[in-house]
Amino acid sequence: MNDAIAEQFVRARLDATALPDFPGTIPATLNTAYSYQDRAIALWPDFVAGWKVGRIGEPWLARLGEDRLVGPIFRRGIRLAPPDQLVEFEEDARAAMARADLDAQEKVAREALELAEALARARREAEQRAREEALRRAQEQKAGRANALRKPK
Repeated sequence: MNDAIAEQFVRARLDATALPDFPGTIPATLNTAYSYQDRAIALWPDFVAGWKVGRIGEPWLARLGEDRLVGPIFRRGIRLAPPDQLVEFEEDARAAMARADLDAQEKVAREALELAEALARARREAEQRAREEALRRAQEQKAGRANALRKPK
């Protein structure tokens, strides 16, 4: 179940779309939620470079019994600013996310192309084997008929 939920989260992020609802049963504990997160992190095409901490508000605070949660910061989301320069974080973050999404989409497209090529190669090989088998059978039948004609009656 973790895989299906994580895959939906990753697909939505790669497609830059929102999910209408949580894709499954809402986790009852942070440990369960983190197991979904761990699987999604493993599927995401980037490396974790750090962690962000967020506050859990009501009604989840009472339900989970925890007041903080953590989430990954991926490598492509890190922006370095010169010490004496102000950086507009929100715009930089959007640009970094757009680059990460494009990189991820390119990776998915490359993998899809590689898969299509492998499937086409496998189909060609299977067709070649089928042709060779049909030719072998035809030759065996021809040889069998020739042998039958040569036998004295």
